Amino acid sequence: MNLRLALPFACLVSMTACSDRNESTQTTSNDNTSNSYASAVNTVAAPKEPTLSQLVTPNDVCKLFATLSMPTPQGWVDDTSGSDTSFGCIGDPIFIGDQAEGASNPNSVESAAVGSAVDVKGIMVAMWIRNRDESDQAVKVFLNKSTAVLKSTVKVNHLPKKIVQAIQDNSNISAEIHGINIQVKYEEWTSGRGYTTYFIIGQDPNN
Repeated sequence: MNLRLALPFACLVSMTACSDRNESTQTTSNDNTSNSYASAVNTVAAPKEPTLSQLVTPNDVCKLFATLSMPTPQGWVDDTSGSDTSFGCIGDPIFIGDQAEGASNPNSVESAAVGSAVDVKGIMVAMWIRNRDESDQAVKVFLNKSTAVLKSTVKVNHLPKKIVQAIQDNSNISAEIHGINIQVKYEEWTSGRGYTTYFIIGQDPNN
């Protein structure tokens, strides 16, 4: 077939009409290309935030507690409960106060982490206030240890102001930092003799 003769009749009659048709076709093609590109750009998924288990290993947590004067003598062990958080480690408590060594009920800061055999799912720093008169010193230690744990795991240098405020006000709060859940939980003892404040990263080890 002679390709020249295959042009539409309108083009044979008017080269202007043919030119307009070609230009219109080219413009439409370019528009489609632009729309396809824009659509592709808009559908690119944002990178996912890392999970706690991707940021820290069981060995990392045990070593971290040791550097914070809360060593874990048994290391990362299985409590044989068979749950998905049956593994974990518990750091030795730090006793706080002028009479901490000889007091029968000194204030303390403690630590724990839970997870599977290879993953960390939750990390906790807990403050036990048994002597309210010496609670200020315990709060300072608690804030210091909580900040150090957050910095070493989630890579944030400071506790958010609302987290600090919740700890100082004996209130509860939940927030997200880099996609990881952070909690402060306050529990007044039913005896009225004291309270416990928990700073939790990830899953609550108490659950």
